[in-house]
Parts: sequence; structure tokens; C-alpha cells
Amino acid sequence: MAKFCPINNQQTDEHVVRLNALLVVTLLSLVLLATPFRWLTALVALDFAIRGFGNPAYSPLVLINKPLVETLGWKPRLINLAPKQFAARIGFLLTALAALSFLAGFSVAGWCFTSIVLFFAFLEGAFGFCVACLLYPYAVRLQG
Repeated sequence: MAKFCPINNQQTDEHVVRLNALLVVTLLSLVLLATPFRWLTALVALDFAIRGFGNPAYSPLVLINKPLVETLGWKPRLINLAPKQFAARIGFLLTALAALSFLAGFSVAGWCFTSIVLFFAFLEGAFGFCVACLLYPYAVRLQG
């Protein structure tokens, strides 16, 4: 199967994307390990919303990780932004559901949604494997 990626002029640095994912893993691990930190799911959801629906340059995680990448002297590895925005939208949906579940008192559902996002973020951060990016071509075909 041919690789599908819409050509556009928007790109992002893969190093920043992977560090964002590792920071999401860290934050959501706190949620799973310490009950008082459940509110972090709402902050992670907000960050996913900014990256998925708004301008990723304003994402708090990007604002932390982009200077870190530059300080480390890593040369940018540019990749197409659209699949990563799709992944951020899915991340937003799942973390928003987690936050709402915790708020409504459905802790088990909140833990499940949080665990799913944590797992996928770990795959992205540790291995550069983006599950949502694999689904992206199919979502585009369904939409168009």
C-alpha cells in the first residue's frame, strides 16, 4: 500500500512531537499513580485542543519542548503536520472524555481513557510510532 500524506506547506519537527508525547506520558502517569492529579487530564486535553484545532505554536508543550530541542542542538526533522493534528484531535477527545469521567465520578472510565492515551503517547515518544497517523489516510478518504 502506498504511503498517503497530503502535501501542504505545514510541517513540524518530529523531535518536538516526540518530546511532547513523552511529556504527555509523564503527566498522565501522574494521573494514574496519584488520585489528586486527575485535573491534569483537563490540562492535557487543552494542550491537545490547541495542537489539534488551533495553532500548535501556542501549545504549552511545544513552548517547553521546542527550545529544549534547540538547546540540545538537534537538527530539525520536518514531517507533515496534518497527521499529527489528527492525532492531537483524537488525543483531545480521549483526554476530554477522561477528564469528564473523573469529574462525573466514573473513575474506572477515566482511568481507561487515560491509559489509552498514555499507551499511544508512549508509542509515539519512545518509538516514533503514531497509531493515529496510520488511521489518518482512512479518515481523509471518509471525509472527502
